[in-house]
Amino acid sequence: MNFKDLPEVDCAARWWADHVGSKKQNNGDGMQSIMVFMLGEVKPLNDEEKIDFVKEFKAGLQDKWTISNVSWNIEDPIRGSYFRTIGVDYQPDHILTRALNSIGHQVQIRSFPMKTVMWINPGSVEVALGYKAKPVEIFNKE
Repeated sequence: MNFKDLPEVDCAARWWADHVGSKKQNNGDGMQSIMVFMLGEVKPLNDEEKIDFVKEFKAGLQDKWTISNVSWNIEDPIRGSYFRTIGVDYQPDHILTRALNSIGHQVQIRSFPMKTVMWINPGSVEVALGYKAKPVEIFNKE
């Protein structure tokens, strides 16, 4: 299956590209301002970099999901969702790292919003942005 052309994957890739260098850094310890000061800023991507990041993110998902034989079943969208989860704890998922490195950016702890999880399921994409955040649907095919 060609996952790269799915609207859910496109939405996910663009969301991550838009959040490189995000100032939202909630790791749950209440020290956001100190952490931001100590770690410095990461510049957001420009438009050209976003295009390249999106392409590489999609290629990374295609590789991972093909190797993992990921289920993509509209009638049972939760099946296989573990393999379709992308996140950042204290370091980003390797797909995010690969995409950012491919456009010449060095990955730093602040490159992506910490404690963030994204679920990419048939017909829906949800994101929990930061520590203990509730998932928010950013794409719904209906």
